Amino acid sequence: MPKTFRPYDPDQMLLLPQSVQDWVPAGDMAHFIGEVVDVFDLSAIENAYEGDLRGYPPYHPRMMTKLWMYAYAVGTTSSRKVARLAQRDVGFMMLAAGNKPDHRTLSDFRLRHLQALRSLFMQVLRLCQKKDLLQGKHVAIDGTKVKANASKHSAMSYGRMKQEEQHITKEIDDWFDETDRVDADEDGRYGRDKSGDELPEELQTAEGRRKAIHEAMEELEREAKEAGKAEPDDKAQRNFTDPESRIMRGGDGSFIQGYNAQAAVDAKKQIIVATDLTPMASDAPQLIPMVDRVRKNLGRNPDEISADAGYCSEANLAKLSTRDVEPYIATGKGRRSYRLPTAPRGRIPQHLTLRERMSRKLLTKHGRSRYRLRQQVVEPVFGQIKNKGLVRFLLRGEEKCSAEWDLHCIGHNLSKLHQAWGRPHSPRCSPPAGVRAGLPGDFSHNPAFPADASTFMPRLRDRQPLLGRAAREDWRALGQGCRRCADGGGAGVPRQPQAPTRTLIASPDPLMHWLVRTVRPPRRIGNC
Repeated sequence: MPKTFRPYDPDQMLLLPQSVQDWVPAGDMAHFIGEVVDVFDLSAIENAYEGDLRGYPPYHPRMMTKLWMYAYAVGTTSSRKVARLAQRDVGFMMLAAGNKPDHRTLSDFRLRHLQALRSLFMQVLRLCQKKDLLQGKHVAIDGTKVKANASKHSAMSYGRMKQEEQHITKEIDDWFDETDRVDADEDGRYGRDKSGDELPEELQTAEGRRKAIHEAMEELEREAKEAGKAEPDDKAQRNFTDPESRIMRGGDGSFIQGYNAQAAVDAKKQIIVATDLTPMASDAPQLIPMVDRVRKNLGRNPDEISADAGYCSEANLAKLSTRDVEPYIATGKGRRSYRLPTAPRGRIPQHLTLRERMSRKLLTKHGRSRYRLRQQVVEPVFGQIKNKGLVRFLLRGEEKCSAEWDLHCIGHNLSKLHQAWGRPHSPRCSPPAGVRAGLPGDFSHNPAFPADASTFMPRLRDRQPLLGRAAREDWRALGQGCRRCADGGGAGVPRQPQAPTRTLIASPDPLMHWLVRTVRPPRRIGNC
């Protein structure tokens, strides 16, 4: 008997046209982006079109903003790819509502409203705060090197510029001498009244090269005078494609032509709370400005900040001591070893410098645990953004690349917001409301229960020795919760209580009765 397959007829016609929204699954990122952008304040973009009655009516700014927000959320940042997907991808087609802007229109819209688009970062951050995705307790700061839209081979040092300028000048003079000789020969042959030819293309190209080199040399000399030097160092370089970018060491140890992108990430849900971009390779000068940006965006200082050794300096530690922030900053590259260093004991000596005090603090158990948050908070964010396709910036110039970095961070925050949107906290990851308040509904008359929630877990600890090994695992699960729901948010799915599988103690205890019937081992708590 032949195998029966599901019906398949590519030429089947539909009696009624279907809506494009029906082709996009419910809860998809495209639906979420459309709903979020509908509540954005786009007056800065829309006001740019007021009073302009020239030409054909432009595409709606809200539609164009939806396309770009969705593009950065899924990692597609090329205007040509977005224009292509607006005709092929159902998510882009739904957001475009049948419109098909070409790549030039998309690119011009992004360039024209670049500053207005990057200002949406704060609106997304406010939505994250309303969704309780920000805690402000621990913020990790780090930087990553991103390639510029320029090749490092198109850069030239100041010493090489001087040699090249002399070489090109001599080459141009030789061409002029040759032109004069040919002109004199042709004047003798054809007469002086005959018209001559234009300068050769090689001469025009060389003249343009000499002009570009001369302008780069003047810029380097101006920077040297501002720094108090008589003339630039011979190794000082300038890139002709993107003059504001710099050569710096990348994460893999190789040298790249790029920028240093900074981000401050909240530890609760990996939400980026502050961004910056600089052509400086060093991270140390960026720490205090990033802390100030976090305070400006969140309205207060975070309780703690963590950063790697690149941000450590006596000046930074001194400035942080005047702020209401507890820093955990590495003082040097640590050696990877299974043996932990011995934690210091006793009082802190008075003669220690700020760097030595910080090193001593990170040797403690508490300091190690707090600093360890950095690598699991900010570094995954850089990996997620780069895995979406951020290999190099598409725009040129520090200001434009800074705005492009903000757009990538907006896309990351929208992705995190989409994951948490409409997914409530699981009641299975915490005791019932009555128990959390200290008055369980069915056992409120029992005096064994604590009077307030602050003594709830200590009373559980008193009962811990009475439990078996398997039941003690459940007790730890109750105290810790699942990994995704321990902070009060997450995506747990309620489960039905199961019958008890183990006997705790012989005497009836309402607290133990609730514990064995509702809590499972840690790996199964909350179904997360």
